[in-house]
Amino acid sequence: MNRDEVKELLMTIAELFPASAPKASDRVFLIWEKSLADISFETGYRALNRYVINARFAPTISDIIGEANKIESENSALLDRVRNTFVEICDMWGAKKSKELYDIFCDLVELNGPDLNKSLGIALDMKEAAIEYIKDK
Repeated sequence: MNRDEVKELLMTIAELFPASAPKASDRVFLIWEKSLADISFETGYRALNRYVINARFAPTISDIIGEANKIESENSALLDRVRNTFVEICDMWGAKKSKELYDIFCDLVELNGPDLNKSLGIALDMKEAAIEYIKDK
């Protein structure tokens, strides 16, 4: 996250937890910015949303990083499932369709961005369609 994104995240935390949120200062922004530098704003915001569900106090940097790591791990597992589904489809269709299907896979993941569940759903639908097509031939 960059400084502006950290400020937005901290402003949201302050609105949600006015009594326990970190006090805004340049030092606080700098510490949060350096600590969250490897986390995208989208993932950080999703981590905050997850944290808020059961929280009574404002999250710490560690809380946000912990939730963000869980999100990244889940995303990685979903991406593997999407990728493996496309490999199965490529195996069904044969080598001549593999390049075309791989391009579709890349477009699908890029199009849906963080919504890998949607990408997985589309991939599974495509797999079912491929199975039906092959059965009918």
